[in-house]
Amino acid sequence: MTDAVTPMPHTGPDVEFAGLDELDRDLIFRLQIDGRLPSAQLARELQLDQRTVRRRVERLLDEQVIRIAAVADPRALGYSSMAMVCLTTAPGANFGAMYDEICAMREVDYVTRTTGPHSIQAEVMCGSERELLEVLTSFEAHPGIRSFEVLRYLRLHYQRAWFSDTDRSPQPRGVRPIGLDPTDHRMVSILARDGRTKFAALSYDLGISESMARKRYQALTRSNAMRVVAIANPLHLGFSATSWVAISCNGAAGWSSVAEALTQVDEVTYVVLTAGRFDIIAEIVCGSHEHLISVVDAHIRAISGVERAEVWPYLELRYKPLLPH
Repeated sequence: MTDAVTPMPHTGPDVEFAGLDELDRDLIFRLQIDGRLPSAQLARELQLDQRTVRRRVERLLDEQVIRIAAVADPRALGYSSMAMVCLTTAPGANFGAMYDEICAMREVDYVTRTTGPHSIQAEVMCGSERELLEVLTSFEAHPGIRSFEVLRYLRLHYQRAWFSDTDRSPQPRGVRPIGLDPTDHRMVSILARDGRTKFAALSYDLGISESMARKRYQALTRSNAMRVVAIANPLHLGFSATSWVAISCNGAAGWSSVAEALTQVDEVTYVVLTAGRFDIIAEIVCGSHEHLISVVDAHIRAISGVERAEVWPYLELRYKPLLPH
């Protein structure tokens, strides 16, 4: 396989974050709406002193419960070749070691262990076709992998790294692929590393005035090209029935039409048009298996153009920051 990089944050369900109480969850929810909310405003909204809020947020960041960063089209970060690779391990292979090895690959940013036809799904983000081919070749040559299926991304249609909570107010809609100019690209790259970078530092790095930096940031968020949020593992926030849904279309409606209909389902957080055995893959984030069944039956299979939907519930999820390529 390709060379590994610094180990990923521990974001699988095997890691317990002691003391994640209602205040922590409330802070996470608010920072998922706007990751740049200042401590003073959070303190006012929660009727707490600012020092308590600042310490709580710092703890959540230090323990890697959350990471505050820009969510945007991966192409804005230099990733032009992307795919979901669904893997089956060979008989006798050490599954745990294989899973850890895949998670640590430089090109892999999101790994799920699921029930279904494949035991592991790895999202591969590459800067070129050659780089993607090298990753696939390494999978093919690995003795621990019995088989794999490639779902090549044609378009990442929609993504939302924040999760609905029916007991709270509605959250903003997700990010969509929108053309950006070079300055916007640089702003997205800076905020992907640290979503709380101050506007004064942004203006200096971009070579523009602070007021212009604010205007550009506001334009990016208003157009849904980017949003800065607290990124968290949904399994840690009580969404225990999170799942991939692999969809085949029947031609009654175009791919884009089906993909757009999926974005109107509150529980859908990720929609990709793919080449391969499936036309679309989507992620749904649910609090229970009954909720998941209801979403799939009442909302996804009911969409015009959906012929078949396979559900692959998560047993484990690990991810790492998608930094500029």
